[in-house]
Amino acid sequence: MKLSFKPYRHLLLEAWQQTCKHPHLWLCGVFAGFASLGGFSHLPLLVPSSPQAVRTFIRSFLEPGQTFDAFAEVVRFFMRHTPQEIFWYIALLVLFCAMLLVTVSICQAGILAGLREADPQRPSDVLRLARPFFLRVIGVDLAYKAVLTLLLFIGSCPLLLLSTHQTPGRAWFAFLSLLLVIPAALLWQLLSTLTLVGVVRADRSIIHSTHDAWVIFRRHPLATVEFAVLVLLMTAGILLVSATVLILVLIPLRSFLLLLSSSLPPPLQSMDDLFILFVSIGFPTIVGGIMTVFSYAAWQRFYEHAAPLTVRFPIIAKLRRLF
Repeated sequence: MKLSFKPYRHLLLEAWQQTCKHPHLWLCGVFAGFASLGGFSHLPLLVPSSPQAVRTFIRSFLEPGQTFDAFAEVVRFFMRHTPQEIFWYIALLVLFCAMLLVTVSICQAGILAGLREADPQRPSDVLRLARPFFLRVIGVDLAYKAVLTLLLFIGSCPLLLLSTHQTPGRAWFAFLSLLLVIPAALLWQLLSTLTLVGVVRADRSIIHSTHDAWVIFRRHPLATVEFAVLVLLMTAGILLVSATVLILVLIPLRSFLLLLSSSLPPPLQSMDDLFILFVSIGFPTIVGGIMTVFSYAAWQRFYEHAAPLTVRFPIIAKLRRLF
């Protein structure tokens, strides 16, 4: 009997059609991207300013004293301020993080709930659609960040030991810890993404959605990894093409604005730099928001065909179909 299945390209095509069908969700994608669960709008903020910045970051882990110098700078910052000032700094930081978490969670729930609708909804309906899932989405985000922070701490401890005194034994220990921590972090991100989709798409509790996510990965481990790599490559490719187009547009635009600004009054001559800065940051951020919505739509389509109780065409790994 011939086995029916759903090819990846159909899932991605359906996800792209959904993304184009719901343009009102693109702005939500900009904020949802900061959750790092299928999001890409935060990538422009993570791009190093130069290769020197990358070398400095790596050297901070490997050179003795670099990490502790950074910690000493934090201690000196607290010593320069009174306890009242430190209290307000921490209070404002906590308030900002809480507001960002609430905004991100509303946007995540709004995207996934909006993608369930057959017809495009108005932007004002996003809050209404997100309200039933708000607390559960916050719970998934907090659990994801907590476990990821724990894994980061576990992976950083051997590097800190290596920075104090470099020996072959410590180097191997740090290398082996990274070999364990990095796959664990990637697996946790996959499970958290599927859990988030299950919470909204299937209206399940966090515990049941986490169980469903594990069942999906246990039944389709190769297909889940293949689909994750495919979504990542597709989104990265579109971001790269968008960045190339942006550079090709900015070069002649910059020359035109320089000629134009020479005839303007001195107070207005700096407006061209502000405009270039706005385009350089705004365009990648908007594209990142669109790709965030696409990523959520893709994982939602994957979940619909791979969920334990699904009655649709199943998911079969590409390598399994080939061999």
